Amino acid sequence: MNVSMTWRTIGNSLQRYFVVYHASRETAVDFTTARETVFLASAEMASNERQKRFTVEANRLRRGGREEMSQLVIGDSLDLHTPGGFRVHDDLICFHGLSILVMHDQSAVHALLSSAGRESLANAMNSSPTGNSTGTGNPSSTDAVIQKGKPRPYPVDYLLITGDLNPDIKALLHIVQPGRVLLDGSIRPWRASDLEESLTEAGVEVWNTHRKGAYLRELR
Repeated sequence: MNVSMTWRTIGNSLQRYFVVYHASRETAVDFTTARETVFLASAEMASNERQKRFTVEANRLRRGGREEMSQLVIGDSLDLHTPGGFRVHDDLICFHGLSILVMHDQSAVHALLSSAGRESLANAMNSSPTGNSTGTGNPSSTDAVIQKGKPRPYPVDYLLITGDLNPDIKALLHIVQPGRVLLDGSIRPWRASDLEESLTEAGVEVWNTHRKGAYLRELR
């Protein structure tokens, strides 16, 4: 039993993952390093403790990552750096080298990824909470800002679309270049299907939680 518990403790101390849960009409995402978790959620999910437990508790107990260090609400002005490898500024998250852009408002994404927005973003993501440069932000934020006087599509590993948006996919892909798009339960099923079809036709990988369930990305 002691050996088993020791290996479980070691495993918990090494785990790094994020999971986008499937919750009807809501958004819930865990970013976990060792036993500490940053929880990102829609406002209703964050304020409804019963729904939150129903959504996340089984996964957290199974993986042993039960200590919630911070809770962040989508749409708030976000700025958090943690020792565990999690950074967020506005709607861009950097988690152990992965970049995740959260889209809850298309106009906000356009503003964030404008030339001025990218420069501000680069400064924020490459600075520590005390203002000292760390060089650990998204590397693309400084070398891909301008091309021939206007922004190139901003490369991110993931684009998480939330809040039942109906974005103009062609316009969106002119400003952001996602490695994969995540469509969660906050989007109505029929709209998520339409978005998945449009994105797939544009050559973008898509994970639709309505069809595939929660999305889990483990980092080694």
